[in-house]
Amino acid sequence: MAITKVELIKRFKELKNSLGVVPSQRQFLAETGISDRALKSAYGSKAYSKLVIDCGEQPNSFNTDKYSEDHILEQYGNLILINKELPVSADWSFNKCTPDTSALRQRGIQWSELKNMFLDFAKEKPEWNEAIQIIKEKNPIVLLPSKEKDIKGCYVYLMYDKRTKLYKIGISNTPEFREKTLQSEQPLIELIAAKKYINRRIAANIEKALHETYSHKRKRGEWFILDKEEIEEIVDTLS
Repeated sequence: MAITKVELIKRFKELKNSLGVVPSQRQFLAETGISDRALKSAYGSKAYSKLVIDCGEQPNSFNTDKYSEDHILEQYGNLILINKELPVSADWSFNKCTPDTSALRQRGIQWSELKNMFLDFAKEKPEWNEAIQIIKEKNPIVLLPSKEKDIKGCYVYLMYDKRTKLYKIGISNTPEFREKTLQSEQPLIELIAAKKYINRRIAANIEKALHETYSHKRKRGEWFILDKEEIEEIVDTLS
């Protein structure tokens, strides 16, 4: 059954009251679990702008994050390069990085998660190779062994974290090893689907396409809030 405008307005106002500010479209979709498709089905083009107007707000007054996730992760990487080791939250404060740690928590980012978020962010960016190497030396278990790169072919995979209810879309030469690596830190990780491609370049393009398709459901890094229909779409893609 399609969701009605009345229900959308109700959910919007409930979220606004909970947050204390007008939610961005990304926040609305992520926090309510309503799909972009359902939103457009009710309102058509420029659906979120129309919803905001119906709720008595101005579309241009959306609350957007002042600091992007890339901005946060670039600062984290620079701290690694400065300290030559994994930074602690005190380093973040001392170097006046933005936003402050309390604002990070408000965005749902725990300090302990930044390391893996940075690895997801930096893995295809050569300029961060030194920072990745420092992480590898300090925490060898979080990265795949170098011999993995010698294995022919590369997989795009979908994993599920039973603790956070989030889904990870990523690439790996050995997804089973990646699953076990993540399980060492988060024991409730489960591999849902994986498809092998002839090389890493093709796999990376497929991963990028999936990330862009479900960008409105991104929670952080490569982790997404997905509904049943979206999960089935990804599983079909990777079958």
